[in-house]
Amino acid sequence: MNVRRAIHTLWFIACPCEDVPGDWEAHCLEFDLVGQGQSLGEALELCMESAEIHVRESLRDARDPYATPAPAECWSFRNSILDAGEKLTSEQFSKLVDKDASRQDLILALECGVVVDIDFHIVDGPPCSEPDMSRTLVWKKAA
Repeated sequence: MNVRRAIHTLWFIACPCEDVPGDWEAHCLEFDLVGQGQSLGEALELCMESAEIHVRESLRDARDPYATPAPAECWSFRNSILDAGEKLTSEQFSKLVDKDASRQDLILALECGVVVDIDFHIVDGPPCSEPDMSRTLVWKKAA
């Protein structure tokens, strides 16, 4: 099986759930998808997995995966985090995922790569080049 691999650089907003105390949600802005989990890491993982499936299924059905982004207010909220928030290092982000994710005051904007493997018989065209995704960029909302 010949597979093409593409890395889609996507924006996510992650925060504690308002509806379910202790749970987290992650929102993929490019596709307006939400993942919910019992931890920050789980919510991000589920949302990234949904994004991967969304891209693969959209391309299989000859649809543009980027046709339904999140509403403008979500992008404005991301911009406010980027403008006034604190940029985190990989180590700081890892600590948040590992132990500090129980904090209910955290709101994060993350830019990360989602890897999508597609059987090239389904989607014809030149292979995508892989950008350097050696680290995920994360901002914490200003207090």
